[in-house]
Amino acid sequence: MKKEVQSAKKDAFILFTGSDWDDESQKLLAKRIDRELFLRYGKQFLFYHVDIVRNEDAMNAKQLKTNYLLFSKYGVGDLPHIVARCFEGDVYYSSHLDTNAGIDDVMNNVITQRKKVQKLKDEIRFSSSVEKIRAIDTFFSSIYNADHAMYDDLRMQAIEADP
Repeated sequence: MKKEVQSAKKDAFILFTGSDWDDESQKLLAKRIDRELFLRYGKQFLFYHVDIVRNEDAMNAKQLKTNYLLFSKYGVGDLPHIVARCFEGDVYYSSHLDTNAGIDDVMNNVITQRKKVQKLKDEIRFSSSVEKIRAIDTFFSSIYNADHAMYDDLRMQAIEADP
């Protein structure tokens, strides 16, 4: 997923479901939301469906293990759940997906959050001293994986910017 997203320079939109045991996931999948998302937003995102099944015969063991790892990596709780991750690696949206919500409303929230995170990254690049520290702090408050090692350099920038 990571290489594909970086190569395409598109954000990843990940839909997490429990297709054979979670009622809300089943409702969502019956509506064919995944297809609608792809058709409407495929130019902006690469779409991934990560499913956990209880009937282990419905999925090969390697894929099921990978899916469990992705559920854990992204801290997925209630299902269905969506995660949006930019091609640089920032997880900027993570939320339970209300099956009654309009898909355009959901995507507008995702896109708005993406713009906010991008603006914050720009503020970090073009600021210094205390403003840089504030921008980094605000950025970390706006993403979902701020403790990831990929941000060690950014944490170091905050320390170095401290007057």
